[in-house]
Amino acid sequence: MVEKTKQLELLNQKLAWYFSQQELDYILPVLLSWSSDINNAQNWFEYAPLPQCGNLTPRQLCESGRAKNVVEYIQSAEYAGYA
Repeated sequence: MVEKTKQLELLNQKLAWYFSQQELDYILPVLLSWSSDINNAQNWFEYAPLPQCGNLTPRQLCESGRAKNVVEYIQSAEYAGYA
């Protein structure tokens, strides 16, 4: 349990570089619900190409100042059913 808490804290810290607290409060539970564990959520952020965003990964989008596109992708996937 301590390990999962620490992993979640590290993921939260990583995402906090790019997202506001309000955005984190929304996206983190969604990412965790999509994945079977924290490591998969982190891997999605780091390595999953998003076709709707030119096959850039969420991290690449954030690093290029396009974190809003990641939030919009997550919202679209959550409500429209694609990810």
